[in-house]
Amino acid sequence: MIDITRGLKIWSDDQTYRDYLRRFAESYSSAVDTINASLAVNDRPAAAAFAHKLAGVAANLALPDTQRLALETERILSTAYDATLALARLQDALAQEALRLHGSRRTPLHKSSYPRRHWLSIRRLNLWPN
Repeated sequence: MIDITRGLKIWSDDQTYRDYLRRFAESYSSAVDTINASLAVNDRPAAAAFAHKLAGVAANLALPDTQRLALETERILSTAYDATLALARLQDALAQEALRLHGSRRTPLHKSSYPRRHWLSIRRLNLWPN
């Protein structure tokens, strides 16, 4: 979920914020594959570093669920514990964000997914039609 209120406080320009949200959806859609590639060569530090980077980007774009799950994944990857469940949850969150952001050109966000107070902000960002 996007924290629209927080996002608009962080970003001063609606168009730039919208562009970076869509870039995020495009650039990080395969983030879990990237992490798994590091794990396949036994490079847990690289996998954890990428999860940390993802969390930072998600924080800057006001994507709190993705940020939380990326931080949880980073924490698990920094240990010897199995990260399978955390990676699955992170993949699900990224897929949902991609549908909301990247897919918004064809499939707009649904008002029911967001509190009423966010509706005008989302419309202002042109993430669903008037």
